[in-house]
Amino acid sequence: SSSSSSSSSSSLQPPPTIGSSGMSVAKVGPEPHLLVVCEQGEKRIVRIETDGARTPLVTHDNDGNRLHAPKSLAFTPFGDFVFTDPLPQDVVVGIENGDGGGVWKVHEAVHVPPIPASQSRAAHFQKANATLELLYSKLRYPSGVALSHDYNFVYVSDADPENLVIVKIPLEEEEEEDSREEEDSHEEDSHEEERECINDDSSTCTPPPPPKGLMDTTTSILFDATSLSASGRAGVMGGLAIDEHGNIWAAGPGGVLIVSPTGDLLGCVPTGMEVVTDVAFGADGYLYLTTHTKLLRMKVQVKGVVVPNLVTKKNNKKI
Repeated sequence: SSSSSSSSSSSLQPPPTIGSSGMSVAKVGPEPHLLVVCEQGEKRIVRIETDGARTPLVTHDNDGNRLHAPKSLAFTPFGDFVFTDPLPQDVVVGIENGDGGGVWKVHEAVHVPPIPASQSRAAHFQKANATLELLYSKLRYPSGVALSHDYNFVYVSDADPENLVIVKIPLEEEEEEDSREEEDSHEEDSHEEERECINDDSSTCTPPPPPKGLMDTTTSILFDATSLSASGRAGVMGGLAIDEHGNIWAAGPGGVLIVSPTGDLLGCVPTGMEVVTDVAFGADGYLYLTTHTKLLRMKVQVKGVVVPNLVTKKNNKKI
């Protein structure tokens, strides 16, 4: 009897490691003030309610597998959020065929009803009823994620020491469809130009080879910091933040890298051997930095991009 009681009690205990990683205040939706947290140790993402309850938003992928260790998240203006779920460090797989860590989009996450605080402990073992869309899975350790200033793309960094890149991923399928329509409309002209080239100088006009790197037809490598690491700068790619001009402030080798929306390295805020893990703009004119042991801040002359609350415009998601 006592053994049965003990077993029943232990089954309701949360896992011993709760370690959290990225977090974001949900600035959109019906309650745009609640904190959403990536709980790496518990392999889930939760929302902290006003009464302290932790409502599970994401716990499993579309195949029913528990998340690996969600790292970072970013909200869109429409109540969705995108998060990264890197592979465990001890998992060695080929990622060319899409077996890497996941970059996932959670649709209408702000509409998930809260759970009462009394159910918070039991919810550690509940599966969240989330609608997930896999955006990309060809990075081994997808880390930081940030929404572009035009809300059409997300930038994602890879913490893989052999592939320290930032990729640019379209958020909506319409982007790909529009691109295909444009390609179709110019296909005839392109073929005509190719025929003219052959007829004029007897040479063959072929399109340039695609850029090298792990990408598919809808995602591009925006910036590659691998050479910076090779030059002796400490650190890997980490958290991302976007300023009001659309520039990307990235935790990376040597400090905070500032990258333009076109992929040019504009500058670096050096931090020496202090490895920066994440960055975020504050409303007070400071850029906040985390390292493995410290929280730092520095005064900056730019503001972070503001994500508007457009949740009520569900029927028209294009801006």
